[in-house]
Amino acid sequence: MPSETDKLTDAINDLDVVENSLLPSVLQTHFSYTDKVSLKTIKTTTYPYSVIRTIRHLNKQKKPSTLYLKRITIPNKESIIVQQALLKEDNLLRKLNKEMSEETVELIATFPEQQTIVTKECLGTPTDLLLNPYRFWWQSSSQKQALRNNLPALCGDWLKRFHSLTEQKEQELASWHNYLSGEMIWRIRLLKELKSGYSKLFDDCSEQFTDELKQLEISGLTHSYHGDFAPHNIFYSDQKIKVIDFYGAREGHALMDLINFIASIATRSENLLYPHWRIRKFCEQFLNAYGIVPAFDPKLLALLLVLQSIKRLLVLAQYSTSGAVPSLIAHRAEQQQILYIENYQQQNEKALKTGPWRSLDLTLLQGKT
Repeated sequence: MPSETDKLTDAINDLDVVENSLLPSVLQTHFSYTDKVSLKTIKTTTYPYSVIRTIRHLNKQKKPSTLYLKRITIPNKESIIVQQALLKEDNLLRKLNKEMSEETVELIATFPEQQTIVTKECLGTPTDLLLNPYRFWWQSSSQKQALRNNLPALCGDWLKRFHSLTEQKEQELASWHNYLSGEMIWRIRLLKELKSGYSKLFDDCSEQFTDELKQLEISGLTHSYHGDFAPHNIFYSDQKIKVIDFYGAREGHALMDLINFIASIATRSENLLYPHWRIRKFCEQFLNAYGIVPAFDPKLLALLLVLQSIKRLLVLAQYSTSGAVPSLIAHRAEQQQILYIENYQQQNEKALKTGPWRSLDLTLLQGKT
């Protein structure tokens, strides 16, 4: 089995091939160059599931432009699966670049054999950098209030139009249910390695989750959901947003994106220094901008929320070992998620409806059905 060093070397070699051999000819056509394409590497950054190279080139007006070359490096993922996912991302981005061009990252090219996709830089600020500071939530200036009102409305409106654009009626859902089951099994396997004391709880949760998935309808309305619609993938500039990173997009229920976004905001409530009422209001404004959620089986909401809870527990466990989150905050948040999983197993309907973040109350979602 190739070592991590070998895998990184392969990724760098693929990026070199794209930058030096494949991309120049694409840029020649994409930007209608008359001169030779001039490219310069700015930096190469390694992430858990990708290696991203930032390059600079000159456009027709000799102005510099920045491109990102993302090479996928998901562990134990067969190259053919990565290639298929990249082609799906390519097709989706081409559609979005046509229908929502000002609000979606611009696709330049996809090179499946090199497991690499090339997109143009998004100008603006990643939304998580705006949301993370305490002052964003506490300051009462008219400017900060306007931003707190504008951001959730922009995100809800964008997501509604994205789901409407990709709607598919009466699609088979078994493959999506299998995907959800696989996600649960994979995350719990990793979680048990970090939190072995809760192994039985996690195993029981996984078994119950899989059994209940099998009871859901096997066909219905689907949409393409982004898969990671969260602040780090949303750029804000001049009262507009632009969304990046569609690699995880797949067909399923729109509820997946709604829960993922709300969860990404709700994690801030784990820290008592954040004003919970403003976090709640932010999520309400997001849902109000989205409007009516497509009809769903109430059981699906509980299943997606418990999957989100397992996901959060895994992140907290990884953070606690690295010291990225203060231990007291991590411990309190972990106990809250554990309690939610126990409520799920005991079928505590009241607790399940409110969700794993007690200050938030996700009956908001049910009110939008």
